[in-house]
Amino acid sequence: MRKPIIAGNWKMNKTPAEARALVEALVPLAAVTGALAGRFYREQVGTVQPVLIEKKRLPDRIFGYTPNYAPVTIFCPEDRRGEILTVRITAADGAGCTGEPV
Repeated sequence: MRKPIIAGNWKMNKTPAEARALVEALVPLAAVTGALAGRFYREQVGTVQPVLIEKKRLPDRIFGYTPNYAPVTIFCPEDRRGEILTVRITAADGAGCTGEPV
C-alpha cells in the first residue's frame, strides 16, 4: 500500500509534525475562502450572465462558468456543451450558482 501524502508536503521536504502544522494553519484560510466564494455567488443572484457550457450532468442539467468563473448549474434537457448561453442566476450556495436560460 502506498504511503499517504499529507497535503502541503507533496515534495516530502517537511517532517510529519511540520506538515501537520502547515495543514492546521491552512484550515482557517480554507474556511474564509469558502465564505468569500459563497458571498460572491450569492451576489450573482438576479443577474443575467453569459455562461460557457462545459459539461452535461444528469439527464436534465448542464454545467458551465460565467466570465468571472462562477460555476453555474442550469436545468436544460439538451446537451449544449461548447455553447455560450445567456442565463439568469436564480439561486446560489457555497458550491456555486443555479440558473435558467433566458
